Amino acid sequence: MRMSRMTRKLVCVLILASMTLLGAGAYAAPKRRFVIATAGTAGALYPMGVAMAETINKHSDRFVASAESSAASVANIRNMDEGKVEWGISQSEIASFAYSGTEIFKGKRVGVGSPGSGGEVDARMVLAYYGLDYKSVKPSYITDSEMVSALRDGSLDAMICTHPLKSAALLDLTTSFKVRMLSVADDKFYKEHPYFLKAKIDAGTYANVNYDVYTPYSRVIMFTHKNAKFSDDDVFHLLDVVFANRNEWRTSHASVDRQVTLAEALDGIAVPLHPGAVKFFESKGMKVPDALKPSK
Repeated sequence: MRMSRMTRKLVCVLILASMTLLGAGAYAAPKRRFVIATAGTAGALYPMGVAMAETINKHSDRFVASAESSAASVANIRNMDEGKVEWGISQSEIASFAYSGTEIFKGKRVGVGSPGSGGEVDARMVLAYYGLDYKSVKPSYITDSEMVSALRDGSLDAMICTHPLKSAALLDLTTSFKVRMLSVADDKFYKEHPYFLKAKIDAGTYANVNYDVYTPYSRVIMFTHKNAKFSDDDVFHLLDVVFANRNEWRTSHASVDRQVTLAEALDGIAVPLHPGAVKFFESKGMKVPDALKPSK
């Protein structure tokens, strides 16, 4: 990962969800298998997860990973808690909620995203900030690509989506249909929701949008759960494998290449890291803020 139009900045880290860890032990065949839950196949996160799994499989001597498409952040966290997956991808603000536990739209048909997705949760937050809810608009729970088609054919009046900058869906929409993009520019919104950062989309980024647009963007994180029982050494090993071989997965999507970097891995994170992740980042000379270190 995450609004009139939300962009997402991506990051790969592991977070601690009240984790109780087992000590590292001896590693022997067979390799342990685990699943990485990603998002829908049309965005950046699914191909990134597939490419990272391939990198792990190629270079790890103890793990075999597979990536699966999913309904995204909220569903990933729920499936993690139910023990259905071991790793997952989530927008930072959605993970923060799990860890801690506009007038122009009034009466309009508004696409808010798939049920269980982080984008749909974000849509509710943006609407609520402007005094709206699902009773004052007519929400449509459909995918981003379906929202684009519905807006174009007139069955929607507006859509709130969480997408990388210049995603295929938004480029398709803006080059074939004249749209009005609305800014979420009020600094108070970002003070109330500190897991969002304020970004500017420059005029001309999209066809016929000849004005600057201010939009929230959020980090997307990789997380695990105490029941997955990854030791500190396991997590250190997996992060080392992934980042040491970044060239094998960075081209899975243009936004991944730009934004999933070791240098920015700790930016915009709102929940504690796994102890193994802390050790990994510190081994790379990075300062891990105390707020991101798990409690003893």
